[in-house]
Amino acid sequence: MTDLAHDSAWSRLLASARRSWERTGGRLDTTISLSEPTEEERYLIIGITGVHRVPGVRRVAVRLIELDGYLRQAYGRDLASFLGPSLRDRPAERGAAASAREALLVQASQGRYREEEWFQRWLTEIRRDGTLTRLIRAERD
Repeated sequence: MTDLAHDSAWSRLLASARRSWERTGGRLDTTISLSEPTEEERYLIIGITGVHRVPGVRRVAVRLIELDGYLRQAYGRDLASFLGPSLRDRPAERGAAASAREALLVQASQGRYREEEWFQRWLTEIRRDGTLTRLIRAERD
């Protein structure tokens, strides 16, 4: 099994790809870039994209779809397999938290004290100060 994450030419590129993957939920239609690339990184990007970058270039960029295609062709594995275990899907996590928050609020709106003024103030306060979100996260963990 090839461990590119420990290869100096690959480490920053794969770290950037992982951040993008987690931020977008695994979308491959995004572009990542490296600022102040080393010569090894510059040559790697040239190899992946087929586009020459001059020495001393300040930033190099590659589309994740190109990186994925290169890894499949060169190593027979997709990008996700190189990004390591426990990849997070942050958009899905946010969606699940929002759904859980909404379900909890629906449940609260049907409770015994739903029409009491103090209950409405309390519910508004725990929504505003983040307590509701923390409770949902604690339940999930």
